[in-house]
Amino acid sequence: IFLLPVAALGQGTWTTTTMPEGRTSMMVASFNGSIYIFGGSFGGGGATAIPAIYNISTGTWTTGAPDPISRRCAGQTVTLNDKIYILGGWSNCDSNNPLTTTSIYDPVANTWNTGMNMPRARGSGVAEAINAKIYITAGGNSFPGMISETDVYDPIANTWTTVASIPMPVRGAASAVVKGKLYVISGLDSIANVMKADLQIYEPTTNVWSSGTPFPSPRYSAEAGSFGDKIF
Repeated sequence: IFLLPVAALGQGTWTTTTMPEGRTSMMVASFNGSIYIFGGSFGGGGATAIPAIYNISTGTWTTGAPDPISRRCAGQTVTLNDKIYILGGWSNCDSNNPLTTTSIYDPVANTWNTGMNMPRARGSGVAEAINAKIYITAGGNSFPGMISETDVYDPIANTWTTVASIPMPVRGAASAVVKGKLYVISGLDSIANVMKADLQIYEPTTNVWSSGTPFPSPRYSAEAGSFGDKIF
């Protein structure tokens, strides 16, 4: 994991805003200067289908059209070609009730559509866009069940294919893309109930997984993002 030099990091500042309601295990994406929050739980087993939308420039919150498929937690979210894709997740935030749904949200029209279902139900995995396709891997299909298969969605053809499996299936890993490679960072081996330090790297052009330097602070339900050629 790489960080920018301290001098560059020092240029940033933090500000605070308050969401309309607190949520856990929600799904987050960004589009055109706004942050979109889908699903999640209010606690006590309650889940929501109402998206919350934060406009960064105005500092205001609004709501979007309800998710018609299911109230869910811990799906995988990717922004690609002006659409937001929400893949799978736990229906009603029940980790023994995974979804196969490929939900497509149009943030401009505020409408929902569906794509071809995933080859397998999963929640708490990772997904990223690489070369106009969406790669999804890891996660689970029940608790503590794990999934190692890596599936690829082509939004134009509306088809799924399966490629090389991730060597160490984990839940709640962080992920990012740098130079066309998928990085899967840390996460929980829920069968052994151990947080893993593994850095797993997938190269789509060769369909091969490799290992990087282990993550120094193993964790679960973390997030990552890329900036330039570095991952935070």
